[in-house]
Amino acid sequence: MWTDDKVRMLIDERKEGNAHYHSLGGGNCKRAWWISTAGKINQRFKTVYTGRQASEKFHGIVKDCRSMELSIIKDPRGKITRNGERYYLEFRNKFWKKPRLQFQRSQTQLQRQRSQTQQQQQRDQNRHFFSMVKYEIGTCYGCRKCIYCGCDLNTEVCKCDKTIKPKLSNRTKVVPHSFSQNFELNMLLCKKTFIQERDTLYSYNSNFKKRFIFTFCSTCNSQFQRISNKTKTITKEKPTNSNNESIISPVIIDVDKFVGSQDMCSISSENESIDQHDEISFTLIVKKVDGKQLPGKWLTFDASTFKKFVTQIQKYIETMIGEEIDQAEYSLAFKSAKSNGGGLELSELKDFEKFLIEYKKLFKMKKEIVVIANMNRKIVKKKKRKQVEEEILESDEEENDSKKKKVNSIPKVSGLTPHQKVIGKLVSELREQWHCSQDNVPCYVALGIHLKLTAKLLAMWAESIMDGTATIEIAPTHPDFAVQHATKNNLHSSATLMASQISQMYPIQPIQYISPQYCMVREPLAPVSNFSAISQLPIPSIEEFLKKIDKDEGDNGDFVQFIDVFNEQNISVKHIKDLDDNDFQILGVKTIGWRKTIKAAAKRYE
Repeated sequence: MWTDDKVRMLIDERKEGNAHYHSLGGGNCKRAWWISTAGKINQRFKTVYTGRQASEKFHGIVKDCRSMELSIIKDPRGKITRNGERYYLEFRNKFWKKPRLQFQRSQTQLQRQRSQTQQQQQRDQNRHFFSMVKYEIGTCYGCRKCIYCGCDLNTEVCKCDKTIKPKLSNRTKVVPHSFSQNFELNMLLCKKTFIQERDTLYSYNSNFKKRFIFTFCSTCNSQFQRISNKTKTITKEKPTNSNNESIISPVIIDVDKFVGSQDMCSISSENESIDQHDEISFTLIVKKVDGKQLPGKWLTFDASTFKKFVTQIQKYIETMIGEEIDQAEYSLAFKSAKSNGGGLELSELKDFEKFLIEYKKLFKMKKEIVVIANMNRKIVKKKKRKQVEEEILESDEEENDSKKKKVNSIPKVSGLTPHQKVIGKLVSELREQWHCSQDNVPCYVALGIHLKLTAKLLAMWAESIMDGTATIEIAPTHPDFAVQHATKNNLHSSATLMASQISQMYPIQPIQYISPQYCMVREPLAPVSNFSAISQLPIPSIEEFLKKIDKDEGDNGDFVQFIDVFNEQNISVKHIKDLDDNDFQILGVKTIGWRKTIKAAAKRYE
């Protein structure tokens, strides 16, 4: 590996032996020189470099220095490297090149002097030529182009009469357009500077104290019209000879200061307009906590007082983020539109006064000002309808899960109410009455039904018994006791149970055959007929209906609150099956679980 000491020894050897190196010629002689140089480095640093490695290392440094030189002059081919930065100053004089002989140096200097002399003579001739020029109306004041034939009078001579003012009738097709201009004493300073520069360049010696007419071609006229009022090189007259003729010499002055003195009236009128209307225009940008920005908004409103300003800012921020906020939830700052940084704080009256001063300065300079609102908390976007519905479903599921947990939990006897104790006795009686020997669990067996009685169904049956709508032998009319909730083998199990009951009551003779139709009208099936009779209950009023549902669902008052709304809309129990989600929304029933419970309870009376 090449260290700094090794590279330094390599450069010194090449620099000291440069003349000897170039006197060797080409081929094996220079190769032998590199081998000997590598041997010196190996002897000193105890390395094993070859002559080729030494040569490649030196030429690599030369290449890096050339690339560094290109990067300094901003050439896209240039590149900054470590070796280039370190050795550029030393290699800048190109010591590794073949030295010139004394005769060659003298020849080069002689050629350089001759070229400089010729250039000076050409300048003197041009100066003499331009000193004899007098401006004519038929030539372009900006480039000395003939308006008639289009030839360049700086290098050519034409026979056109340039004292006549150019018109469409006396011009050729080479110059389709010409533009006549008037020099006025009250002309803008930037345009006056442009004319004086051309006068100095071509030595027209025009009198700028009087009004005169000149002509422009299309190119110069476009350049003249696009001039902006910036710092330009203008001229100042100084008397130099006895004839009181003036020679114009270029002087640099600041146009902004000049405009400040001449256009004071216009600036004061602008300030008066700002103070009279008390309206300001700026860009409002809302920046979130994570650094992201909302699209800016251009605003114009009253700024007579700091309180009005802050209040209107808050209103626009609320419209941009879509929610109401407090002034403590954001902080204000202001800055110029194209400046960097966070800007200056805008939180009190002194800051507001500074803001108005800066606004007037930028207004004069035709620049914009930006007010930034930095939010101190996250902005919560408005949720879509689907997201709201999903959250409602999730909340309902969580409520149902919590209710299930409460129902399935085993309470203590000391914590039970009298009502709960009665329910518990009825549940135990139902378990004994409807115990199924086939499934070894309580099962409700009726016509075509074999339903396993869970704790929920037993509690529901006990509640119905207390309400008087069911008994120990007769099941309630709740939809959960319908056929669709029965087990898969309900027909087989019910038929088996019925056959066993009939065989106990009526001993079967070996020759006799009892048909299923006969079994279904037997005495044990009397509870089934009672069940069908009870299922056709009279339709209650909407008040009784909702109170019954509320009592079945835990007596929380969730359904009683809708009695007045249902009566206002003249809705009865038979109408509930035809209600859709929009109708429930009008009635105020927003929870999906409530809607399903009301519809399921209404099916009992169909």
